[in-house]
Amino acid sequence: MRKRKQLPSPPSKKPLKAPSECWVETEGVEYVIDWATFPVHGFVFLRCVETDKVVKVIRAHAQRYGVAVSLRVGIRNGYWGVGVWRTR
Repeated sequence: MRKRKQLPSPPSKKPLKAPSECWVETEGVEYVIDWATFPVHGFVFLRCVETDKVVKVIRAHAQRYGVAVSLRVGIRNGYWGVGVWRTR
């Protein structure tokens, strides 16, 4: 019996992530927040239903990177999700 020839692995669909980037995947949608380019007093709204998971991931990554954020769960323009404000 012969050994089967190894095929090269397909390239990863995700690019390499920088240490300042927070990747959040929820309901098949990926959100990337780059703390290095996200301005102080900036705002971003992440549309999602799994708000507890998103809040937990963002809060943990912001604390690790040393960024202060304010998070609010609510409705914006008719969509449920999480609002993220960078405070420091």
